[in-house]
Amino acid sequence: MVSAKHSQIINSWQEINVIAIQNYGTSGTLFLQSLLDNHPQVLITPALYSRTFYYFWRIHGHENLKQLISSFVKWHSFWFSAKMAVSEHGLDQMGKSKKEAIFIKLNPFQEYLEKFLDKLLEKIRCLLKMP
Repeated sequence: MVSAKHSQIINSWQEINVIAIQNYGTSGTLFLQSLLDNHPQVLITPALYSRTFYYFWRIHGHENLKQLISSFVKWHSFWFSAKMAVSEHGLDQMGKSKKEAIFIKLNPFQEYLEKFLDKLLEKIRCLLKMP
């Protein structure tokens, strides 16, 4: 049974519309991602870069906001470096010349993540503790 507190937290998530698509093996996820990638209201992590996302939260979810962001950036360092782009998915063969690598700019990401998590950190932690 969901407690009143958990119910309130779950209902507050209706403020943000999120759809997460998770893959299993070779299921066409990268193709679907390529179809959605240019939409202005869609945020996508490249290829399979987020597959350890939930595991990260189980290990680091207790940290304060600054520690959490620092840990997230270290844990997902390959998101922020063109040199670490995964070649098996072609992420280092982007652009017209096929010589550019895809990566996320670190500073804007950290700023946005801090603003976002500052508002939602309690909700996330509470949901992760639910049975």
